[in-house]
Amino acid sequence: FMTKEIMSRLAPSLVLVNFWDIDVAHFGAYSLYLEAIRRTDRLVHSLWEHAQSLPQYRGRTTLIVVPEMGRDGDPSGNGFANHRSGDESCRRLWLLAVGAGVPRGLVSERPIRTVDVAPTLARVLAFKMPEGEGRALTELAF
Repeated sequence: FMTKEIMSRLAPSLVLVNFWDIDVAHFGAYSLYLEAIRRTDRLVHSLWEHAQSLPQYRGRTTLIVVPEMGRDGDPSGNGFANHRSGDESCRRLWLLAVGAGVPRGLVSERPIRTVDVAPTLARVLAFKMPEGEGRALTELAF
């Protein structure tokens, strides 16, 4: 609700929303984790629909969704619950991008690491970022 109000009243050029609800995974209840994912999916969809309903965003907006980090591999049978091991699975994640600058139907199979998010956002926002370990997703047409 708050994000939609901010978008409607102020129309900022950049909006960052953090959905902490997913961190319910740390309690170890897979059913709560799945419900948090479903709820977050609904909220993200609602924000996208809201952006498309506003003239200042429609056709000009790129929505990027990433988790804060990956999850542990599954050595003990509940890897969904944590991201402390420091193994490669904690640094690998998924990224969803839709909207302006994203080719329709694009699916990239290359592994995405947490360190790739910042250079990708720098590319989307058209600012120069110092060289680092991460690589921007060049598949996005910016």
